[in-house]
Amino acid sequence: MDSHQILSSLSFGKVDAETDDKLSNCFIGTDLLKQALQPHHTLLLGGKGSGKSAIFRLLSQDTFRFANLLQNRFEEIYGIPAYGINSDEYLTYAEIHEINPNSIDDFKYLWQLYFGLKAATILANCPRMRSRISKSNSESLKEYYKSLLNILEDVGLYRSGEYLSKIQKKVKELLTFSTPATVTSIADKGKILSTSYSGKSALNIISLIDLVDKILKETNCLAWILIDQIDLLYLDNLDRRQRAITALVQLLIEYSSRFANINLKVFLRTDIYKQLQIVNKSHLVSLTVELKWTKNLLIKMLVVRAVHDRAVRMYCEEVLQENLDVNRVISATDELILRIFYTIFELNMGSKFRNVSPAHSWITKHIVDGLGMLYPREMIHLGNQAVQKQRELNKNTKMKNPNIYSGNGKNFLVSSRAIKQAFSDVSSYRCDTYLYAEFPHLSKHFDRIRGQDRDKFNRDELVDMFKGLNPNGVDSIRMIFETGLFKTKDHKNADACRTFTIPYLYKSGLGIVARRKFHDRLITRETLLT
Repeated sequence: MDSHQILSSLSFGKVDAETDDKLSNCFIGTDLLKQALQPHHTLLLGGKGSGKSAIFRLLSQDTFRFANLLQNRFEEIYGIPAYGINSDEYLTYAEIHEINPNSIDDFKYLWQLYFGLKAATILANCPRMRSRISKSNSESLKEYYKSLLNILEDVGLYRSGEYLSKIQKKVKELLTFSTPATVTSIADKGKILSTSYSGKSALNIISLIDLVDKILKETNCLAWILIDQIDLLYLDNLDRRQRAITALVQLLIEYSSRFANINLKVFLRTDIYKQLQIVNKSHLVSLTVELKWTKNLLIKMLVVRAVHDRAVRMYCEEVLQENLDVNRVISATDELILRIFYTIFELNMGSKFRNVSPAHSWITKHIVDGLGMLYPREMIHLGNQAVQKQRELNKNTKMKNPNIYSGNGKNFLVSSRAIKQAFSDVSSYRCDTYLYAEFPHLSKHFDRIRGQDRDKFNRDELVDMFKGLNPNGVDSIRMIFETGLFKTKDHKNADACRTFTIPYLYKSGLGIVARRKFHDRLITRETLLT
């Protein structure tokens, strides 16, 4: 088969879950998803690129597909994306900024109002829910639903089965409700708002959410209120972002046992969560799950995404003489995954004159951060960049033989040279879009590490390096450690270690070149698989 043709088809998908066309058919993190779906797991933590947005999208769009992973069976599951920075349908950053919430109480009321109105309007405008209620013999259920419609009509969100305005517009109107000059906080405005229509509904916003929960319980339905991308809030004001997220996490504690059929699922970056100062934070331990990927799972993800393309799958089937249907590959053993992997990638990373690793070990070793975390985003990015580099190598060398490469006695599509060239781009991209973009207050610290001729530092050297910066001293080391830029022995916390190493993931991107001695060691396919 023509390698150029196959390479033109080979793609591992997009790094952004929102636009990734392979996510639904190639998702393999079923165990992670099972944990996320547990009703008591309301806070889902992970680093940037760990798959939080991927699970968010799946739970928002493919709800029933994963219903069999739940312990209980429901008539319907509503995946409600109650927050999304980049969507016109949801409350946007600009509108939150204009509403100008400030205190934690302000943000708590804002979140509650938005969640309640969003869930209520979805139930009110769902034809299947209306049908269930009309066929029900429960008078209490019909009364609950009638009260729900009355409230939404009172606030101008519903009339005869149609939306009257967008949710974000109505939230803004309600939070800028005409109030006496003495009322200064959003929470106080909310109390007046409740009073303003209490004569008709006798319900405040918490009671509205209670009402939604009762309707869901009576109809044996479940609602997931999904909150993602909150790390994009107030990048220019980290104190305010912390208050906004603190308010949301406090609601999780309050709501953890209040609602039977409403599950809040908050997707949050681990490093942001660790910085929150929350009373009773220990109560969140049982409510939290951290998204962690193993090396084998990431290699499988890459392989599944590769064989999703018909030309690549046919090539792999021809080489291995096996049927490689995507569903079969998703459930395949690690041995089969490696066999497929090495029909795509060259086995050895290097030459017989240098220390050599098998490609899959080299890749996972190089994309792990200082906290020991591996991320799907970097794996997908590396795969795509390696394919692109290989196409460029093919074009530049003007190969006389158009057939697939032959190395180590076996066929492959992507050479070790292409992988190494691609990794430099991935490292630079990670530094730019994560270290500098997400931690601008530490950018000067990163600059002082950039360009060093070694990758290992002791505590005293780092304290001296960061003099004159804010933060400095041990605080600067601790904060940088939480970004994953420093690796310690056995991934212990920063206070327990004296020596810190820059992981491979960031060395190339920061221009760090550390000289090391190599010993000859050549890997063969036979020794690898045995």
